[in-house]
Amino acid sequence: MSNVTKQPTAPFNPFYGCAVILTIIMFVIGVITWAWYTLNTQDKAISKFAVDAPVKLAVQKVDASAAEGLKGRLKDFADGKAKRLELSVTELNTLVEMAPDTGYGKFTEMIAFKGADEAKQLLVADVCLPMNKVKFWEGQRYAVGVAEFRAEIIKDAGPDMKLANLRVPGKEVEPMFVEALGGWHWLTPYQKLPQFTDVFKVVNKVVITANGVAVERP
Repeated sequence: MSNVTKQPTAPFNPFYGCAVILTIIMFVIGVITWAWYTLNTQDKAISKFAVDAPVKLAVQKVDASAAEGLKGRLKDFADGKAKRLELSVTELNTLVEMAPDTGYGKFTEMIAFKGADEAKQLLVADVCLPMNKVKFWEGQRYAVGVAEFRAEIIKDAGPDMKLANLRVPGKEVEPMFVEALGGWHWLTPYQKLPQFTDVFKVVNKVVITANGVAVERP
């Protein structure tokens, strides 16, 4: 049987491979340049409403006796003895203080609830939200203002809270930053803690009341 020998139909061109490599390199450089430009543009926009130093929030909390009563109501709800748990704004702040640090920092330094909008189903809070700078080694900045939060139920996880609006007095906050911050699930770290997982999962309803929030279970 005769062997088939392939013969080139065109002369060898070493520059073809170089052109492909050069195209790939230029594409990568373009992506990096665009990403850096986008990050810097966002960084400058954030600097218009953020400050370099955090502020201490004024937090309204219940007294020690009421805090003990709150712990009892929380236990009754967790044990199924109570099907509905109502929390006032001051009790929410107390609950935030009682909550363990999940590794994302103490929320007491970031949020202080101060009101509720039952009609719009929003919780209102003073906030001091940390944000990384593009040059992360230079530390963080802080969005200090008033935020509105929307409560919702996440399937197989339980109640959660997301930022719906952010106002910084005297400064403009672009909608894209509110949307970006709105993607953060505030209660997810607690949903994953073993001591809270089962309680979170049984909650099937959460509503904003005139005084705070109410959660229900079957």
